[in-house]
This record gives sequence, structure tokens and C-alpha cells, in this order.
Amino acid sequence: MKIIKRSPTFKQSRVIAIVRENAGKVGSKAEVLRQAGYGPDAVNNPERVFNSPAVKEALDPIVRKMREIRTKVLDALDEKDFSKESAFNLTMISGMLTKDSELLDGRPTSRDGYQITESEKEHIRRLLEKNRKK
Repeated sequence: MKIIKRSPTFKQSRVIAIVRENAGKVGSKAEVLRQAGYGPDAVNNPERVFNSPAVKEALDPIVRKMREIRTKVLDALDEKDFSKESAFNLTMISGMLTKDSELLDGRPTSRDGYQITESEKEHIRRLLEKNRKK
């Protein structure tokens, strides 16, 4: 069976371009859709656009890259001398990248539905313990 990939529509292409240009500072899916020219129905139901195969496929590399950067930031926390650098700033960077990658990947972004992997939890625990020892 041959899989036929659909190309993004004009507006979907605008969504992809807006996300690509603003990766790391996306805001909300609704705002992206507004900027792309979608009407109220789509803006109020952003998953209809963001869950479409063409958009998901196009955003996947962007989300992967954001996660890679987030991982590098978390790794940098291991090396950081907290007495010289604000842990708050590094945590904020990690949080923004997490939120935006979760948002674009269709995962929950609110605290009540937030999900991180067990390895990420362990990494954060080690960082907190290291900071407490200083």
C-alpha cells in the first residue's frame, strides 16, 4: 500500500512558517492561527489545525529541535556554578522550551496535565540536590 502525503494548505503553511520563525516564543496555538489568517472557529479549536497530518509532519522537526535545546540547557545546569549564574534564568529557559515543545506536540501545557519522563525527573532531582549542597 502506498502512503500519500498531503501538502499543507496555504493557511497551514502560514502556521508552519510562523512557528518556525518564532520557535521558543510561540505563545498560544490560537494566536498562531489568528496570525495565519484563520477565523474564530479554527482559533477556538486549534487542535483541528495542529493535529492535521500535514501540520504535524512539518512541525515535528521543530519540536524535536526544541527538545534537543531544552536537553542541552538541562545538561548545562549540571556544569553551571550556581553562585555565578542565576538558576532562575536557566530554569526559565528550560521552562519556556518545555512549554512550547509540549504545546506544538499537542501535549498538555498546564501544570495539572504536565508530563515529563522519569529520566527528566531524575535529572531535575539531581540538579536540585547538587544546588542544595552548595
